Amino acid sequence: MSLLRLALAALVLSATASRAQPSATADDGGNRMLPMTVVIPVSDEQAETLSALRCTSARDLCLRAWRVSDGQQWTLDIHDRVPAGPNLAPARRIPLPAGENPDRETHRIWPHLVREASGALLIGVERYRTEGFSGGGAGATQLMLLRLATAAAEPAEVLTVLTSYGAMIRACFSEADYNSGRPCHQELELSGTLSLMPEAAAGRPRFDFATTARVFPRGSLREGWEYRRYRRADSVWERDPSCSYRRVFTFDAATGRYVPDRPLPECSNYALQ
Repeated sequence: MSLLRLALAALVLSATASRAQPSATADDGGNRMLPMTVVIPVSDEQAETLSALRCTSARDLCLRAWRVSDGQQWTLDIHDRVPAGPNLAPARRIPLPAGENPDRETHRIWPHLVREASGALLIGVERYRTEGFSGGGAGATQLMLLRLATAAAEPAEVLTVLTSYGAMIRACFSEADYNSGRPCHQELELSGTLSLMPEAAAGRPRFDFATTARVFPRGSLREGWEYRRYRRADSVWERDPSCSYRRVFTFDAATGRYVPDRPLPECSNYALQ
């Protein structure tokens, strides 16, 4: 893994470190969110082509994502027990949807699993991507929820949300800039948490999605911030209220996807280009 990727990974990890990770929960309709624990970890180098193996506490379902040899396609393996060896065939193998830049993507298993009261599964896969640019770089994670109505059913992607973003952007380009005493870089972070709503009638689960966004230094979201005279007190993180929000996602039968109760805000500052 390159130094840039390591730095961007650290940014995204810092954006997700404060996210609450609930244990097993259930809603009024009998849907349950279960923790998925790492049983077989991977190194940073291995993570470029293979995710850690995560399993339920009962070890009756284990998930792993891996990159196919052509370097573009990622696949999800579903095991009905902890595999005894690396070559044990899974119970089910599912190609994962590719993002905009497959060669820059890695995939991880979401640390939760939703078992619907109907018996269907909602499997979460986190798609992580980085991009470098002159004077900095950015990394982002999208959470995809795939629904399996039965063990043999074709998966349906029912929800995609941005759960983490981190960027570092250089703001000093000359000796005069560096001697000015103002901050010489801007950082942006966004973290999002998807959790099961406890109040639900019979049927599909409902989800609460909450985000927190912030920027460094204070005031750097304003246009032309890099040319302002800065005080030392501005060298702190500032919450971005416009992109720190909460929405409730409910399944919409007409589209076959989860939709928010209100439109999501425009947060292009926290999106990869």
